[in-house]
Amino acid sequence: MKRTIIAVALVLAILAVGYWGMAGWWQENRELNALQSEYESAREQQQALLEEKTALESELNDLREQNGDANETLQSWKAWKESLEAALAG
Repeated sequence: MKRTIIAVALVLAILAVGYWGMAGWWQENRELNALQSEYESAREQQQALLEEKTALESELNDLREQNGDANETLQSWKAWKESLEAALAG
């Protein structure tokens, strides 16, 4: 009788340890999946930000070019105005 009780207790202990190990593995697996999902989301967000940065840099370059063109036009108008004023004054 004692051997049966000891054998049953041993089997229950083995089952408890096995269940505890399996529960821990499931928890780690859930945590790993959550981290992988979070990493993928962060990677996608980084890619979107890089694309947005590229688009904004392109827009900035276009605006700089337009500003340069406008500045050249303004400078030529100022020079034309000054030469016209000088011609009228002299």
